[in-house]
Amino acid sequence: MNTDTTPLIQPAAPEPNSDQLKERPDFEVLTTVFYYCFTIIVMPVVTFFASKYLIFSGVFGVDSVSCNVYSAIAAIIAVHISLAAFIYRAYSEAGSGKPQKQD
Repeated sequence: MNTDTTPLIQPAAPEPNSDQLKERPDFEVLTTVFYYCFTIIVMPVVTFFASKYLIFSGVFGVDSVSCNVYSAIAAIIAVHISLAAFIYRAYSEAGSGKPQKQD
């Protein structure tokens, strides 16, 4: 004997209205921009100090001035990688959102 009282057909979830559909892409864009802003600001600073104290001073024992120069070069490379990732993401999303012309 079956004592399960759940209906066989579940009601459909309510569809989001047009305002909710508009806000979702805006929120995703804002989240992406904040992520890349955070990465562009934080990644070079972390790279500079990590490479200065851990790699160049700690492992290689480089003098202070050379250590700062090498760490600055590493930070510049890190910021360029962050910017390249942001630009790539922006161009790849811009191309996918265009409507296609249909005849």
